[in-house]
Amino acid sequence: MTVHSSPIALGSFAQRLIAVALLVVAALTLWYLRSLVLLVFAAILFAIVLRSLADLLARPTGLGEGSSFVVATVAAMLTIVLFVAVLGTQLQAQLLELRDRLPELLAPVEDWLGSGDVGEWLVERAEAMVSEGAVMSRIAGLSGWAVTLLANVVLVAAAGLYIGFRPDLYRGGLLMLFPRRSRQGAAVTMDALGSALQRWLMGQLASMLVVGTLIFLGLWAIGIEAALALAFIAGILEFIPFFGPVLALAPAVALALAVDTTTAIWVLLLYLAVQQFEGNVLNPLIQQQAVSLPPAVTMFALLAFGVLFGPLGVLLATPLAVVCLVVVKQVWVGRVLGEPVSLPGKE
Repeated sequence: MTVHSSPIALGSFAQRLIAVALLVVAALTLWYLRSLVLLVFAAILFAIVLRSLADLLARPTGLGEGSSFVVATVAAMLTIVLFVAVLGTQLQAQLLELRDRLPELLAPVEDWLGSGDVGEWLVERAEAMVSEGAVMSRIAGLSGWAVTLLANVVLVAAAGLYIGFRPDLYRGGLLMLFPRRSRQGAAVTMDALGSALQRWLMGQLASMLVVGTLIFLGLWAIGIEAALALAFIAGILEFIPFFGPVLALAPAVALALAVDTTTAIWVLLLYLAVQQFEGNVLNPLIQQQAVSLPPAVTMFALLAFGVLFGPLGVLLATPLAVVCLVVVKQVWVGRVLGEPVSLPGKE
């Protein structure tokens, strides 16, 4: 007895096979372009920051979406220019001093470890982080870590400006990639992602500002000459949980040890006190309005994204973990399992 397959069944099977093949090709392409994807994600984070500032400006002034974004962007640029004009020279001088004294400061650490290449390893890791997403410099045929860093910053800033000025344009284009029946659910998930990232970013920026300010005031009171540079480093590295504060502490203690042991102890106590204040007072206040990540999830996210994407993955690990958390809650727990889920910031 001969069994004949219907053309409809064969056509449906062929469509599914083509869809699976396209998904595999898309996944492989994204993996090959993972450095570019991370830079795109960084541009989205930058756009969210600018968009948040624009929303804060639009509420009391009544400006439109485009006008508030332009004003907020110009105000942010003027603030940066003012900071550079007032403190830029001093900050640059202190950072250069730290760079020049790096071999001297690392000498005790190298003696303790029995290795003489700690400084070289740190330089290699920094250059690797900079060149991780060297898209523009590769296209233009440029070389050098400084040029690579500048190219990446320009790329992220320019893309962030475009995305922040017309977010609905890019949101609508991304929704068009989903089947018509899934677009409403995808839109809800994208809105939840935007809200979670916005809340996390604003909370993180507030934490970085407070930590940097407290470290500067404390180091200035102790009498550390490079207080501004060390506070700037501490504020920037606050973006990386767990490892960031440790990396910020190392040059401060090393510089204080060059003075005397008592100064080093005071610097260590200062950093510990600031971290205790941040963990027990500041973070609970911020997390009332921001998405809260369990510490274990954050730690494993740092390790996982670091292994997958390298140093740039470590830098963006926490916001990537926020994205994964929201997607799991909205898609898997909310839609597949049918369990009620709370929106970010409303836990």
